[in-house]
Formats: sequence, C-alpha cells, structure tokens
Amino acid sequence: MGDSYQKEVFSAITNQLKRDFFLIKRRPLLWRFTLFLGILALLSLLGYLFFSTNGLTDSHGRPLDFGKIEKADMTRTSFVVSSDGQIIGRFFYETRDPLKYDEIPPLLIKGFIAAEDKRFFYHPGIDVVAISRAFITNAFYKIGYGQRSGASTITQQLARLLYAKELPEFRNQEQSYYRKIKEARVAIQLDRKYPKSKIMEEFLNRIYFGHGTNGISEACRYYFGKNIVRKDELTIPEIAILASLNKSSSIYSPIFNPPPKPLLNSDENKEEVERAEKDYQKKLAKEIARINFAKKRYNYVLQKMLKYGDITEKQYTASLFKEDEPFEQNILHITPLKNPQFGYGNRLVKEMLFMQGFTDNELAYYGGLRIETSIDASIQAIVSEELNKHLAIINKENIGQKEKIEGAVVVIENKTGRIVAMSGGHDFSETNFNRALSLRSPGSAFKPFTYAAAIEYHGKDFDSMVCNCPFTMPAKVSFNGTVTKWWTPRNFVEKNMVPYGNITLLTALTRSVNLATLNLAKEIGIKTVILTAHNMGVWGNQGVGRDSENQVWFKSPYADENSPGLQPYLPTAIGGSDVSLLELTNAFSVFARNGAYIKPSIIIQIKDSEEKILYSAEKYQEKRALSESTSRKMTVLLRAVTKIGTGRTALKTLKQPVAVKTGTSNGPNDLLIIGYTPEYSIGVRLGYDMPKTIEIPEYMQKVSGSRNLQVSGGWVAGPLFKNIVEEMYRKRPVVE
Repeated sequence: MGDSYQKEVFSAITNQLKRDFFLIKRRPLLWRFTLFLGILALLSLLGYLFFSTNGLTDSHGRPLDFGKIEKADMTRTSFVVSSDGQIIGRFFYETRDPLKYDEIPPLLIKGFIAAEDKRFFYHPGIDVVAISRAFITNAFYKIGYGQRSGASTITQQLARLLYAKELPEFRNQEQSYYRKIKEARVAIQLDRKYPKSKIMEEFLNRIYFGHGTNGISEACRYYFGKNIVRKDELTIPEIAILASLNKSSSIYSPIFNPPPKPLLNSDENKEEVERAEKDYQKKLAKEIARINFAKKRYNYVLQKMLKYGDITEKQYTASLFKEDEPFEQNILHITPLKNPQFGYGNRLVKEMLFMQGFTDNELAYYGGLRIETSIDASIQAIVSEELNKHLAIINKENIGQKEKIEGAVVVIENKTGRIVAMSGGHDFSETNFNRALSLRSPGSAFKPFTYAAAIEYHGKDFDSMVCNCPFTMPAKVSFNGTVTKWWTPRNFVEKNMVPYGNITLLTALTRSVNLATLNLAKEIGIKTVILTAHNMGVWGNQGVGRDSENQVWFKSPYADENSPGLQPYLPTAIGGSDVSLLELTNAFSVFARNGAYIKPSIIIQIKDSEEKILYSAEKYQEKRALSESTSRKMTVLLRAVTKIGTGRTALKTLKQPVAVKTGTSNGPNDLLIIGYTPEYSIGVRLGYDMPKTIEIPEYMQKVSGSRNLQVSGGWVAGPLFKNIVEEMYRKRPVVE
C-alpha cells in the first residue's frame, strides 16, 4: 500500500461522507449500518496490517527498526549523588532516569491505563472498539459536525515517541487518517515484538511531563520530591496529576503561575494604571481558569480509577480536587533539576570526569551514570547559606555598583582528603567561574609554610628568635647589573604594632609580622620554603592540581601546565605567589593529620545504568610531608592565632577549638582565613573578581568600632569562618 494511494483513498472517503452526512444523520438504522460497515472494513484492513510491514519506512525510505527498544537509544541523565545518597546534580540533554517495569508502583500503572487505554492488556496494539467509534465521529468532525474522539492506545503513543525522528508525520498532533493508519501499523508491530510490561515501561520512561522532566521517575522527583526507586509512596492525587500530564504538560500542569503584579510608578497617569491592572486581572483569570480545567482532568482520572476498581469510593472522595477552591499547593514539593548551591562542586566533578576520559555525550546523552561523590549535602548547605549571607552584609556599601565582592569556601575531610563542600561564588546560575580554583594571592595565609620549613629543616622552635627588622633589597635589575627598582617591605599597620627588634617565632607567626617572616625566609632560604609548600601540595599552577610528588591529580579544560607556579623570590614567603584556595586548604589538612599528605578527591564511585561499577576511588594514601613533631608544633602556633593573634577577635567566642591563619594581600585585594578542626579543614577567600582594593568602612565601623581601621582577613573573612564552623558543629560534639 503506497503512501500516495492511501492519501487518495482517505480524500475520497471524506468527500463521500460530506455528501451523505444529512442522509445518514436522519436515518438511525442507516447510521448503525454505516457503523457496522465501518467496523467490517476496519477489521478487513487489520488483517493486512497485522501481518505486513510493507510501506513502514522512514523519511529516507529505510525500513523501520523495530528492535529500537532493545538498543536502549533513549537519552539518559547522569546523576551526581552526595555522600548520603541525595541527587545533587545532573548532566543531561533531556533529564531522564529510566526505570524497570517492576520498579514502577502498580497503582501508578493502573492510573495511566484508566486515563489512557482501559483495554491495554487485551488489545493487539490498537483498540478496535475505540477506533471504530473514533473513525466515524472524527470523519464528521473533519467536515464540521460533532466533536473529535480519540482512540490512541498507549502502544500507539509509544510508537509516536519512538519514531518521531524517523517519521516526520509523528512529530505533531495533526489528526489525519493517514498518520493514524501508519501509527496503528507501527503499534501492531511493537505489540507483536514486545510484552505489555516492556511497552508500558518504555512508554512511562519516554513521556515528557513538563518543566524539563522526561520519564516518570524524574516527574515524581520534580513535582513531589519522591524517589519511587527507593519506594517513596505516591498518593492517589499525585497519580491523578501524573496521568493527566501525559495529555498536555502545559495545560494540566499543577503549578499555579499567577502573572507578576504590575510595577507602577507614582507619576503614571490613571489610564495607564487602569490598563495595567485590567491586563493583570485578565491574565490572572486565565491562569485560574487553566488550573480549574486541570483539576477537572485530575478528577476525570480519579473517576476512571474508581470505575475500573483501582480505588475505593472512600479513596475517591478523599482524593477529589475541589474546582472552586485554591489549588492545594501542599500536594506539590517542587524540586528543581539544578540546585545552584551544588553547582561548583558538580562542575569540579564534571571536569574530573573529563580527565578520566568521559565525554560530554557519555555524560549528557547516553551514559546514564550514577556518580557518587564525597559532597556532604548538609555541610554544603551551610557553606552556601553562610557565604551568601556574609557577602550580602559586606556588599551593602556596593549597592548600585556593578562590581561586587565575591567569595569562595572549601571544606575538606582531614581523615580522607575528600572534598565535602565547595562554593566558588554566591550563585553558580549567575556565573560558573569557580573562585575556589582560581589563582590569587594568599597573603599571610602562606606564612605557615615558611615557619614549618624553619622548624622542619632548621630546628627552629617557639622561642627561637627572629629579627623584626626593616631592610631594602633590589626588586629589579637591568641587564648590566644596575638596580632600577628597590623593594622595602613593611609590616601591616595596626593599633598595637610589634616593636622592631628580635622577637620569638611564636610572636612572629601569631601576630603575622611581615619583616620577621621575610628575615626568617632569608635565613633558611626561599627554596626551602617552596620545597615545603610543594611537599604539602601547593604549586600554584593555573587550572592544575599537583600532589606532593608533582603528579597531576586534576586538570581543568583551560589548564596552563606551564604557568610559573611558586616563584623562587623572597616575597613568596609572605604570599607573593598566587595559589588556589583548594590547594591551600588541603595543605593545612597536612598539619591536622600530623604531617601526612593526602591528595584531594571528590569522586568515590561511578556506576553505569545497569549498576555496573566503572570506577572506584582507591583508598586514600598518606605520604609523609612533615614530621609529626613539626606538625604538632604548627598546630600549637595556629591555635595561638585564635587566642593572641590575628584571629582572636573573630573567633574568641567559638566553642569548637580551631587552628587558623589569616591572610591579607596587598591592597588589600584578597582576604583569607584558612584553618582546621580535628575533623575538617576549611578555607575562606573574599575579594573582587578583578583585583581591586576592598574598602568597606561602614562594615569596619560595625565590627571594630573604627571606620579607618585597615581591612584584614581576620576582621572580614574571620566572621564567615566562625559562622560556618558554628553551624557545622551545632549538632556535633566539640572535638579537641
């Protein structure tokens, strides 16, 4: 049966029906006889259709592939999962999490059958009774009489979903006999090849449910916050909503979307105000009408479920939607497909997957991967919330300005080196630039490496003396040896300056004295300082993470492996070389675990869609970076910072003991505090994206009592660090 011949036949039938409509309508017996002949003709046609695949070709003339379901060609979402099993991210072209038939709740299946195809388990892919009824009524509808009647079975709907790419006529909802015949033929072949359970499974996995969700599993998560794979039970009203969304995800959406109220200026004239209000009321009434229309559809599904014995009268009555009352929004628990607070961690996960050889297509199209990570959802929520609150406070003085102070926070579990939280800015949906990985000056937060080197390699101790003495040295020398620029470093200006002269290492580090630190670095050699930093995993290469043995453990797509890294010049001892917050925070965890280095990690395990393990992270390996003695001494020094040093004001009321070092770069352009508890290492950095002096006199007045006091890491980053630790340990016992 050729396509052109079929079209000619359909056209002839339509014209004949139009001529004979009034004759048939006035004679009931003739109407019944016509219906009988229609059924007879249809049954004759089915005999041919059932056994033949002739003419079932795609738009290029190739035979349709009826083994398509077996090839699992549907797009699949790859899921990023937190350490406690929560879905915290998705990589997808179409968000979908295919389920097996046995994973789908039986009552949900009954709901779809009641709404769409009551004889699903008994017909051969098409419903002869429904088609016979629709064949006549739709023919008359086409010539302007009566109402349209549907007859598509679930199998026919699946045929459209499966072969929309191959058959252009399946891409729209145009009601033509030509399309319906082809749709029926495909459905019959699918029914012959696959069991009903497979057809239902494939159908529910392919439906578009609106708001970017494809498949029943993702729809349950999005609308109701339920994971049916983990046996979260759906309510009967929820089933009615889901079964209705298949008919039209926009018309029958349960989400009430009122139009935004008009924002009117006081100087607008009365006519404009009335026009805007009238337009608002019109749009609001339209949305109210839509939601009431949706409720009628939900109730229709409930009526069908009651009629077919799927629910009891009592359940039906309790589940009915009240059309004249506001929609019961408590039914919904909208769970966005993307949660910005996990965005930066997910971005790092994706880049590490690229490092392992995965491609974008594997992640977003057909991978269906389950990527288990070390992200702790509760700690991440604390970090994101506290960072955003603090940025809002310090940016009050920047209202109206394009540039805002931004920030980053990293939290690492000391025992394993696993990243449990990462925030690279206030809003990932606004910018995916990850400030936790960008290179910036660490300021005085780098100084602990200088003191660790002095203790480790030169036998220095708390009471060892170092000169807090000014000096000048060449900064730039011409090709003939002439000094063209001199460098005269200075100490940070504060109320109670440390006097010049010899001071102890304890005083030098806790008070963050620049001149003493530089003189110490001159004494032990800057190369020793850099060696110590390297051993602790700090290299300062753009977009590259290196471990204590110079092995790359992370490389972003925009990495520059040839970037200079830590510079072998004296200013590096006090933060003159740029490093990332991630590598700096991980280096402090070396002190916390008594001198053992562990490279950071975030991916624990990767499984494919069939639960086959593709990757499992190796057990963390410790490498000696410092002696236990040096590490313990550094912890004593860094804890003293919170009692008598630069962190005392911000952290004096903190119950959980911490060891920290504050950092303030030149300008100051960057404000930091890096520290650790026995369990976690935490790094905080604040600053403009384009280096710029931070000036927040009103904030400084509030926290210090002086508008003129110089901005520092202790005053500005310290309170954020304190709030994060307090929230993390609010329900945890204090750990010494």
